[in-house]
Amino acid sequence: MPELMKPLGKNDKGFEECLWLKDESVMIRIPAGEFLMGSPEGEGENDENPQYRVLLNDYLIDKFLETNRQFVLFAGKHMGPGLSI
Repeated sequence: MPELMKPLGKNDKGFEECLWLKDESVMIRIPAGEFLMGSPEGEGENDENPQYRVLLNDYLIDKFLETNRQFVLFAGKHMGPGLSI
């Protein structure tokens, strides 16, 4: 787990949760795995074929939507000063 994260334990679905200390957002670790992307032959739209396997590494995703405070904190660091809501 990255240094700027505090483990919170597992949620009711069994996924690890952690607190991102930079902006206090709760994140969920999604384990690595594979899935089928696209629609089976004869189903779905033309751009959904052919169906194929995709393998993803584990990753973190926010549990909740970003707040205005989190956006201003991010934008102030990456888009320059003077941003307000």
